[in-house]
Amino acid sequence: QFRNYYNLMITMVIGGIWHGAAWTFFFWGLLHAVFLAIERFFIGKGWSVFFQRIPRPIGILYTFSLFSLGALFFRSKDMGSVMISLQKAFTFADGKMVSLPYAVLIPVALLIIYEIFEESSFTIPKTFFYETLKNVTVLTVLILCFLIYSVTVSPQFYYFQF
Repeated sequence: QFRNYYNLMITMVIGGIWHGAAWTFFFWGLLHAVFLAIERFFIGKGWSVFFQRIPRPIGILYTFSLFSLGALFFRSKDMGSVMISLQKAFTFADGKMVSLPYAVLIPVALLIIYEIFEESSFTIPKTFFYETLKNVTVLTVLILCFLIYSVTVSPQFYYFQF
């Protein structure tokens, strides 16, 4: 049992270091290892029933929060930036407001509406029209996202920064 946790820790830390030669990547891998080890521990102790009773939106929010915490380590240039970001996130400190353009908000809103319909108990007859409309909507959102987020200039190769 200990060996499984040890192997998990080593593998995830090496995976973090593989992504970059900085402490942020080390801690990114370590953070994932700790989260996976905690999950394995509780599921191994029979907590699966408890986790299955958690409402789906709460589970999604929990997973997104852990992912975002990991992304903070992965995207920060150094540990000082991580600490400042964490401090700003959990205090009422002044900071710059991030304004999102409508071009970003519209696809996100469409995807949220789509997900609400898919997850709700509200049933729509699965007609050809409905399926076609659903597919066209998803493809339109994906194309919009591709156009909005496409790279117009080529940045320096990532691993040359080390």
